[in-house]
Amino acid sequence: MTVGYGDGTFKPNDDVSRMEMVLFMERAAAVAGADAEDVVGDFAETGSDPVHRGDMALLIARLLAAATTKESAVNVTNNADGTFAVSGVADKDWDYFADSRRSQNRVHDSAASALYELGVAKGTGMGYFSAASTVSRGAMAAFITRALAHTTARPEGVTIQSDGPGEVVVSVRDANFHPVANAVVDVFSVSDLSGSARSAAPKRGRVGSWCRAARPCCHGHRSPAPPRPG
Repeated sequence: MTVGYGDGTFKPNDDVSRMEMVLFMERAAAVAGADAEDVVGDFAETGSDPVHRGDMALLIARLLAAATTKESAVNVTNNADGTFAVSGVADKDWDYFADSRRSQNRVHDSAASALYELGVAKGTGMGYFSAASTVSRGAMAAFITRALAHTTARPEGVTIQSDGPGEVVVSVRDANFHPVANAVVDVFSVSDLSGSARSAAPKRGRVGSWCRAARPCCHGHRSPAPPRPG
């Protein structure tokens, strides 16, 4: 999702420009399985530049509304008036940032509140959200990372994928989407060399300890596949 400046730097303290925010959100939408147009909309023409925290919260709330469903652990939706709602949170229990409620319209304020409910927005201290303040690249990356924890980009439970012959990447995350260290995982290999599937004996190991970390990955480690049968 991030490519930096081409010289190996990210410059986390720099403000996020409007075009940079559009690119980041389009990439986030892609990994979360959301439609980028539903997230970005007309922001490239009408958004703040450099980007304000209020506009960033709106885009990230849109991302979650586009990427979550009724089957998700938490579902973010839009009400008829464009405001945001979070499944399982009743109106009377809805928390908000006082300065956001005073200074922003209802849609932007509900976006900030939704992110607060989900632990995506931490505020700037003293209960403030500081919606009119500009966003640093580091803060923007942290917001997006926390938001993606509520999407299939970082799902709960065990996931496994292969992106090369003989190797797999295993991820184990708890109900809060945090990586689980030393989780025991059985991995099987299956081949169809003779026209019928045959299973090899499982190989057991621990994510974070037994896997050969060929490439650092917050989702786990790359591990050798067990010997192929036959």
